[in-house]
Amino acid sequence: MLRFLFVAVAIHCFVSVGFAGPFGLDSGMSKTKIERLGVKLNAEEEMGSFVVYSTKRVPKSHSSFEKYFLIISPDQGLSKIVAEGTITSRPDGSDVKDAYNALKGTITKIYGEPALEEDYLIDGSIWGRARDWMMSLATNERVLETYWLLDPEKVERAKTHKIDVIGVKCLGMGAFLPHQAKLVLIYEFQNFSLLKEREDEDVF
Repeated sequence: MLRFLFVAVAIHCFVSVGFAGPFGLDSGMSKTKIERLGVKLNAEEEMGSFVVYSTKRVPKSHSSFEKYFLIISPDQGLSKIVAEGTITSRPDGSDVKDAYNALKGTITKIYGEPALEEDYLIDGSIWGRARDWMMSLATNERVLETYWLLDPEKVERAKTHKIDVIGVKCLGMGAFLPHQAKLVLIYEFQNFSLLKEREDEDVF
């Protein structure tokens, strides 16, 4: 439990201290400007007018996350950040749930109550026992996610950093890795909605 308390405190630090946005990055930053901060960007996928880049380090990295995905377009700059970390857990998922709840609690303390919370097992799943919790996540038969839809007129930090949506979710890593899961933290900036409007395909 102490480990997850540390995670919560540390995450609170990098989402709430200083003038820079999440992980030390701001909405609209260009690829060049981000790279000048010492971030090595690897192009993962080009989708329409934007590119999905990955990196192992950002200006304010955190040990809970191993990889960061950044959506950047030439005209809008940085519009979305997705941070991913791996958690090893017992079959009942207690370690995953602890980490998820710690992160959710920290975001709630900073940005207020979430707009959407989902925690359920899909109908017809055979993984309904407590000891099958991790397997249900690994096989994509369990949903665990929370989203904040931020009003910049009510949340000063959202207005300052132009954050539109924050998401926290847990994802399985396949039936061959039922003891591991991904903890995901998502930041969508206000310019991401402009990107979605003009793209025909689903945006990352």
